[in-house]
Amino acid sequence: MLVRDGFLVCGSAAGFVGGMFYHEGSSMALLSGRLAAESIVDARRKGKYTARVLKSYVRRLKQSPVIKDLRAQRHLSTWCHENPRFFKEYPDLAVELLRDYFTVSDNKSKAEIHRGVARKLQARMGYLRGLRDFWRFRKVMFGK
Repeated sequence: MLVRDGFLVCGSAAGFVGGMFYHEGSSMALLSGRLAAESIVDARRKGKYTARVLKSYVRRLKQSPVIKDLRAQRHLSTWCHENPRFFKEYPDLAVELLRDYFTVSDNKSKAEIHRGVARKLQARMGYLRGLRDFWRFRKVMFGK
């Protein structure tokens, strides 16, 4: 319950903390605070602070990015814990592949470097595993 007679809950107290991936808890808290303030101003105009009047806060939240983003990312934390390679193996591999790609070589053509990068990617991760992992990440991250 976010609203009751005489009060409402917003920000981190209401659990509006951004997903661990974006680290945007403060922006969600600020937006929910603004929406709460708008609802309180409406209640003041009416001279009533009942849960029924303060429900406008819940309606505003449902139309805002706060609820939409939290709903879209509701499985992200669990997914991150179940897929630790996204935070160690894949970033390390990306750095290594970029270093290989951008290192100037006296005896290798760019085509040979491209093939070497592709071979290393295939050997360390496999194309299908990588595609599957990133497809699942996309679904969890963007809710699609």
